[in-house]
Amino acid sequence: MTTHGEIMAAIEVIDGRLDTLAARLPEDQATALPAGDCRVRDALCRLAARADSAALISEYWLDAGAKGILADLDIDALNQGEIDDREGSAASALLAEIRAGPARTLQAVQDMDEATLARELPFGEQPITVGEMIRLAGPGHDGHHLDEIQTALGG
Repeated sequence: MTTHGEIMAAIEVIDGRLDTLAARLPEDQATALPAGDCRVRDALCRLAARADSAALISEYWLDAGAKGILADLDIDALNQGEIDDREGSAASALLAEIRAGPARTLQAVQDMDEATLARELPFGEQPITVGEMIRLAGPGHDGHHLDEIQTALGG
């Protein structure tokens, strides 16, 4: 089971990476990511939209009763909506939104009891715990996009 401490440590690693990367971000984020047709800006929008992973888990699984959300999820449409919602936002605004989410996630995780973190959620072929999902949807997701951005900006 993923613990409070493991989630918090993973978020802190991502925060440190974001600090380092933020200093290198140009205001114009049109640089293409290494794979696909996305840009650095698109990855920033996705990071901003999903910055509070505990709230997302609560909305999609805990509150909704886990009614097959993944089966009906159109990830491409979701991603495009997150980008469209932030059209015209400056890099500084995106970074502020990205930075605000983990603080809320940390507070939510601290407020969760062990039983909530250990609760199993449906996830593909095998269930996943709330704690594992928060770590996957938060620091895991963020790390992937930060890797893409770092590669696009030249390491």
